[in-house]
Amino acid sequence: MKRTLQKISLCTVIAVMTMASAELNARELPLIGAFSGTGNDFAGSAFPIGRFIGVFDPLNGTAEWTARRGTLNNQTIRFEIGAEVFPGVFYYEQSVIFTGGTGKYKGVTGAAEFAGFIDPVTGEYIGLIDGTLIRE
Repeated sequence: MKRTLQKISLCTVIAVMTMASAELNARELPLIGAFSGTGNDFAGSAFPIGRFIGVFDPLNGTAEWTARRGTLNNQTIRFEIGAEVFPGVFYYEQSVIFTGGTGKYKGVTGAAEFAGFIDPVTGEYIGLIDGTLIRE
C-alpha cells in the first residue's frame, strides 16, 4: 500500500511539473484549423481560437478574424496559385503574419501558412491553417 502511494505521489509531482512547464510555454501556441469562403468573406474553426468568421481586404492584403473572445488581424505576405488540380480549380498557398487584435488576442503576433483549393471564377476556396500564435 505504501509503495502504491509513493508511486501515485511521484506521478502527481511529475504531472504538476509538466503542467507548470506547459504553462510557461503557453506564450507560444500552435494554430491549426480549416476554413472556407467566397470572395472576401470566410469562416472556419481553428485551435486555439475556436470558430471564427472573417473578412479579407484585398486592397491592403489584410484580414480580420472575429472569434468569440476577440478579433485577430493578419497581413498577407505571400499568395501563390499553383497547378490546376481539377477543371477550373487550382491549388494555392498563402503566408501571413499576425499583427495583433482585440480582447484575448490583443498584442498577439505570429505566422501561419494556408494551403488549399480555389476556383477563381466563382471565388470559392477552402484551406488548411498551420501556424503559431505568440502572446506578449
